[in-house]
Amino acid sequence: MRFFAFASLLALASALPAALSPVSEHATDLATRGSEAVAPAVIVDRQAGGNPFDQTYSWPSDSVYGGGISVQFEATNLGGGKYRFDFWNTGPLNGGDWNFRVSNAGNTLGEKVVAPRGTASIEVQQTGENFNIYISHV
Repeated sequence: MRFFAFASLLALASALPAALSPVSEHATDLATRGSEAVAPAVIVDRQAGGNPFDQTYSWPSDSVYGGGISVQFEATNLGGGKYRFDFWNTGPLNGGDWNFRVSNAGNTLGEKVVAPRGTASIEVQQTGENFNIYISHV
């Protein structure tokens, strides 16, 4: 028991000079926080797991599949310039809803919100040379 008491006093005595030393304005041992320390909203969103998916594809002759870990989509050519988009939210039940938007040149062609473990479909008419799929956490 005496050894532990002695070791505790020794540890306290070794830490005491650092605790009592005055802080100078030019000390380099402390980091200052400023505006550069604040993460942009995009980085914070990615760290939170709500990574938006934003990709542009050419209209497929058969089908195209894409997405990420928790959200996926498939675009299927139905013929006659019509396409069916199937959306899946395979994330956990407490993962929240995801918004799926299909657009071309800034014009929304179709949009659906899909709950966790859910699926949805839309049919759109081909517009332009390509389409953009944007999937974001609601």
